[in-house]
Amino acid sequence: KRHQMVSTAFQQEDNGQTLQFLQTKRELPYEYLDWSELDHEVQTQQLSTVYEAQRQHLFDLEQDALIRATLIRLGTEEHLLVLLLHHIIGDRSSLGIFNRELAAYYRAQVQGEATDQTNLKLEYADYAYWQQQQKIAEKSLNYWIERLAAPRSVLELPADFPSPAEPRFR
Repeated sequence: KRHQMVSTAFQQEDNGQTLQFLQTKRELPYEYLDWSELDHEVQTQQLSTVYEAQRQHLFDLEQDALIRATLIRLGTEEHLLVLLLHHIIGDRSSLGIFNRELAAYYRAQVQGEATDQTNLKLEYADYAYWQQQQKIAEKSLNYWIERLAAPRSVLELPADFPSPAEPRFR
């Protein structure tokens, strides 16, 4: 509930415009695998299989949760959490915040402490809306169009050996 990216989905309208919306009853889908009886070598092989299966699985932006979790029990006191997120629901900064909060939540649970479950005051969608209002993307695009509009001179750099007359594309 704390992070909207868990319940975000997208829908394409008849006019081709894509709209973001929140699915209010969305639960984070997860899979639990118990590999505690397997030896380390088999666990490593199985993990490669899980990674590849997750990588190959396509998201349906209108129906699927855009974050998936697999919790793997490797031993009595050892677990591995595999998270797969579609890149549309967060950038590097927001994923860093999500990871820090997930780690803090886990530590609090292990230590029997209370966790902060309040909704965030600002979400990434709020930031994106603010950027649109400020026309930041448009200003940035215009800056680069101007910078790259003028023809550039060829940059002559010394080489270790002369280039062939015909490229070999090796």
